[in-house]
Amino acid sequence: MEQVQSLRLIVAISQKETLIFRSEDKGTVPEHIHPFDPHGVLHHLNRSAGRDQGSREPENLKYYEAIAKTLTDAHQILLLGSGTGASNAMAHVQEYLAKHHSAISKAIVGALTVDIQSLTEGEILKEARTFFATLDHHYGVTG
Repeated sequence: MEQVQSLRLIVAISQKETLIFRSEDKGTVPEHIHPFDPHGVLHHLNRSAGRDQGSREPENLKYYEAIAKTLTDAHQILLLGSGTGASNAMAHVQEYLAKHHSAISKAIVGALTVDIQSLTEGEILKEARTFFATLDHHYGVTG
């Protein structure tokens, strides 16, 4: 009987771009998603001034939706991001997914806070391999 491999996505989120890896294997090439920012005004993913506290700029919402569209087939999603408070892009994406894409949100198996800007793609994948090895060990999954 053939064993079906579930799709694991590694999502490294920053204010300037999101990298989505379709595997934690060495050498995996990520898809790059950038927020639409033709005038360079999206330096921070903060709440919009002058709007209710739950509002976000439309460009941010388009960015989050573009990320969501790439995650629809995932069985397990690992998020990696840096920042705290209002500049925490990873937290904003998690919040958006929970509110607008509950099925995707339920596939999130972890969220790691790392210094995303200083990590290479290889180091991001290494973080993911370590995380998934621990997760698999916890659930008794053998590969």
